Amino acid sequence: MKKLILIVSLVIALMVGGVVSYLTYRQAHTVGNWSDYSSINSEMSPQDCVAQGGTIVDTIGPAPSGYSPKNVLGKVAGMMCPCVCLKNQASLVTLTGILVQNNPGMEKDAWYLAYEKPGAPALSVKLLFTSTSVCQFTAIHDCATFLPTADRVSVEGWQSGNEITVRTLTVLESKKTLNDVSSWQTYRNESLGYSIGYPGDWEAEESDDTVYISAKQWRDMPEGGGSVDISVENKTLDQFIEDYNSSDIFNGYALSKILKQEEYTIDSVGAYKLTASTAIGLERTYIFIPYNNRAYIIGYHNYDDIHLEILKTFKFISPQNSQLAQCISEWQKTENLGYPLAAIQQGVISVGYKKGTSEDEIRAFIQSKGLTLDWYTDLVNFVTVSVPSGKEIEWICNLTDNRLPSVKAPEDALVQSAHTVPKTARLPTN
Repeated sequence: MKKLILIVSLVIALMVGGVVSYLTYRQAHTVGNWSDYSSINSEMSPQDCVAQGGTIVDTIGPAPSGYSPKNVLGKVAGMMCPCVCLKNQASLVTLTGILVQNNPGMEKDAWYLAYEKPGAPALSVKLLFTSTSVCQFTAIHDCATFLPTADRVSVEGWQSGNEITVRTLTVLESKKTLNDVSSWQTYRNESLGYSIGYPGDWEAEESDDTVYISAKQWRDMPEGGGSVDISVENKTLDQFIEDYNSSDIFNGYALSKILKQEEYTIDSVGAYKLTASTAIGLERTYIFIPYNNRAYIIGYHNYDDIHLEILKTFKFISPQNSQLAQCISEWQKTENLGYPLAAIQQGVISVGYKKGTSEDEIRAFIQSKGLTLDWYTDLVNFVTVSVPSGKEIEWICNLTDNRLPSVKAPEDALVQSAHTVPKTARLPTN
């Protein structure tokens, strides 16, 4: 028993002695070589330290050469040591140049920036990438897979000697786009009157009047990259916004909500761009296109370059054997217009409306189609409307429910007539 007590006493003595020695060591170095650790108020994560160009250093030990309290960015949280983040002695620089690799004298497979300075052409510096380095070209990318597509870039980072630790790399010019659309496939829907392209390793899946375009493989992005959705519905812009805002309600709070609305043009057709939040906190963008008495709605992620490239390929096509095609064909005949197509004013049509219709009603109707009402007076029952140049007859058919020139409008129809405007006519102004 006495031996056991003696052993325990020795262990306790060693532990106490060790703690005292540790505290003495820490006190000596903290006060002697460092500014007082406990007086540092700011705190950051290890990731933030690296992102700000700092180095994580243990305060138990001698201060590094050239240390100054001004270089302490803050305490580093989540570490076993009493560590601080020290600002690197390397200078923060911004250089513009060309990305090069495997040139003579360069480290194999390493990336270099070739740049020039006045009186010193053909300079190069090695680029070092960390987990916090950001490469961007309209959206943020993983530097490892993104760099081969880049060309002329701007690099911001910390330079030490002939190396730069990259903070951000921004593409200014690119010899090739992120996606070569020459190998893309095309989804075409004759009955709904549109087409859209997508990469060869993506797929298009239909469900009723909606098509979902997505990558066949999971992508290293939120929701695996998500999809570009195109739906065709019979609803107004206000109805779409109302439906979206009420689609995910939790305890009376709307989890999904339209945040911003702005005018937009796609394939020369007026539309609306809607920025929305989703129930899981992602940003989602919608293009709402009132066209041919329908609403074409395209949903996509604005931060995804491939989604943006897909959006650029969206086109309206003339539906085959449809009322619209027949209406356009009839109106294009000179005897129906009264003068040749070459003699019309482009970008404008006149619209006659039902008697008793208020200015607010006709304006709201025209705007719901994504068009602009140019001129109105309560003295006559017609207005002038701006339309995409070259699509005057198409919009005449659109606004009149594809009525042929020889067909009289129903008495209760809001739009009683629509016509092109001859070049010789002088348009009224408000």
